[in-house]
Amino acid sequence: MEQPTIKQLEEKLARAERFQQITQCLFQISNAVNQTPDLDELYASIHKALSRVIDTNNFYIARYNDSDDSVTFPYCRDLVDDCYPDVFGVSNTESLTAEVIRKGQPVFVNKAQMIEKREKSGRKIPSCTPSEVWLGVPLNTTQKTIGVMAVQCYDDPDRYS
Repeated sequence: MEQPTIKQLEEKLARAERFQQITQCLFQISNAVNQTPDLDELYASIHKALSRVIDTNNFYIARYNDSDDSVTFPYCRDLVDDCYPDVFGVSNTESLTAEVIRKGQPVFVNKAQMIEKREKSGRKIPSCTPSEVWLGVPLNTTQKTIGVMAVQCYDDPDRYS
């Protein structure tokens, strides 16, 4: 059997360190869920924990209300945009947040894909600055999607690999 190269060992060590960072992040979020007294503090704790493993300079949490098909943005931190609407309807809006809610699956797109989606859509499009890359994940219970957590980067298309 061949001995691993130094590069292979370094890559293995880097993966192990990354795994440890992610595990610690998940522990911090779990701990915050159990100990934080209100949602505003919980959102801030989640943001802080995630910032240790991913660029969260432009980060938001959107909550979905399925009874009236609406989304609100109770937590937003964005260095470029402040155009997050107070509320919008998911079914009639072409936004990446709405797409995550409709699919119940993560969505990862670059700027070209965003523009193409907007051009093909017949739905209302929120007026916000297109980012170079956007990543959104659904916040799910066992029965349904209750929101979206998203990050985006306006200047580096390779930020989230």
